[in-house]
Amino acid sequence: MKSSGARQHGSENIKKKTKPFKKRKICVPECLKRPFGTLFLHSFADRVSRFIKQRQETSTKIKLIMNTENTSAPELESTVSRIIGSYREEAYLAIEEIMLHAFEEVGILLAGKTSMLSRKPINGISAQTLKEIASMVRDGQSFEETSRFKLRSYMHEFIKARSLTFEATRLKYPNYLKPWKEEDDQELERLWCEGVSVKDIATLFMRNPGAIKSRIEKLELAEKYGD
Repeated sequence: MKSSGARQHGSENIKKKTKPFKKRKICVPECLKRPFGTLFLHSFADRVSRFIKQRQETSTKIKLIMNTENTSAPELESTVSRIIGSYREEAYLAIEEIMLHAFEEVGILLAGKTSMLSRKPINGISAQTLKEIASMVRDGQSFEETSRFKLRSYMHEFIKARSLTFEATRLKYPNYLKPWKEEDDQELERLWCEGVSVKDIATLFMRNPGAIKSRIEKLELAEKYGD
C-alpha cells in the first residue's frame, strides 16, 4: 500500500513539473472535410449531363446534313472536325477530373513527407511534380487555383506515362492488344494440346504471357484437355 502511495505521490510531482501540452494546429485539407467521393460523383453527374446535351446537338447536326442533298465537302469536313473536337475536349475534361482526384489523394499522403521521395518517377509521374502536388495540398491551395497551363502539363505527364507503357509493350510484343483470328485460336489449341508452355506460345504469337493465359481461359482449353 505504501509503495502504491509513493507512486501516486511521485506522479503528482511529475504533473506539477510537466509543462502543459500545447495542441498543434493541423491544417486539414478541404477534400478530407467532405464525405469521400461526393465531389467526384457531383462532377461525374455534371459530365454525364453535358455529354447527353452534346449528343443531342450532334444528332441534330447529323440529321440535318443527311437530309440535305447539296452538302459541300468543306461543310461536311467542318462538321466532322467539330464533332471530334468537342468529344475530345470532353474526354480531356473527364481525364482531368479523375487526375485531380488522384493527385489530391497523393498530395494528402505526401504532405510533409516529400523528403522521403527519391528522384525517380513513380508510375510515370516525376518527383518534381509529386513535390509540387504535396506542397499545394500542404499549403491548402486548391487545384482550381492552378493555372490551366500547369494542369495541362500535369495531365500530359499523367497520360504520357500510360502511352509510353503501351509503346514499350508493343515493341516487346508486336501483337499486343491486336484482335485474335479464328486461325490463331486453332493454332493456340493445337499448341496447348501438344503441351507447349505458355511462355513458348507467347513467343510464337508475339504476345505477352498474360494474354495467352486469358485466351486459354476464354477458350476453356484447360477444361477441355486438362492442365
